[in-house]
Amino acid sequence: MIRPMLAPTMARDAVLASMLQVACVLAAATAQAGVACPGYDNMLFCADLTNDCKVTAPDALSALRMAVAQTPARAEADLDNSGVVTAPDALRILRVAVGDLPATSSCGRQYGLNAEASGFYDQDGGRVNNNYAIGWYVGGQDELRNYLVFDLSPVGGTIESAMLHLSPGTPVYGSEDASETYTLFDIETDIDSLVDGTGGTAAFEDLGEGTIHGTRVVTSAGTVVIDVPLNAAGIAHLDGLTGEVALGGAMTTLVKGIKNEFLFNSTGLASTRQLIVTVE
Repeated sequence: MIRPMLAPTMARDAVLASMLQVACVLAAATAQAGVACPGYDNMLFCADLTNDCKVTAPDALSALRMAVAQTPARAEADLDNSGVVTAPDALRILRVAVGDLPATSSCGRQYGLNAEASGFYDQDGGRVNNNYAIGWYVGGQDELRNYLVFDLSPVGGTIESAMLHLSPGTPVYGSEDASETYTLFDIETDIDSLVDGTGGTAAFEDLGEGTIHGTRVVTSAGTVVIDVPLNAAGIAHLDGLTGEVALGGAMTTLVKGIKNEFLFNSTGLASTRQLIVTVE
């Protein structure tokens, strides 16, 4: 007799479910609670329920136990932002653990939005896509200002807090000064024009002026990511939108002398470029 074949998705989920059963049998020891994971000091490390700063099969087991009320539920296990932890959350965590789904910063009341686009404009109106470097580069006598575009469509509820979560680039800090300030501004430039590079010098000016939406003082101390909290004006701006939003950024402590002053050098598509929002 010919046996029916499972559809690819069904077969994959069946295998993952079997792995989850194995995880239940081979439960690993839970790490000590309260671990601060590098780069996640100001946000939930979604799906990490064993507090070892990584997502593995035992995390899926922990979520399954929460789903059946064996242990108290945690926001880090609620990967579909439903307000409750269920078996599908456990399966999703397992899929993250085996690389079938990308790691996520969305869980509980927290949404992690990856940038739809990023780049910089120089003071002459030239644009480079993806790389979101800012600052003053002596070799070209140019100031750079950056932009990042996000889609707020997945976010449900009133936004309570928000921050940019960005890879710092290489080198992490490009100034001989003790600190530099990265300032976020609202953007009036049309997003399509901004992204396709036709914004010109007007876009460059726009990226570094207007209503301030947040600031971050950066020092030479090494860091995994740079978190930039949005202020009340920035949060109110985001809360009034449902689709794409663009944020502009500039280094507002520039001297523009004979020394480089830059941040986010050599960044791009592979860099962490997230807007993390928490809803009420």
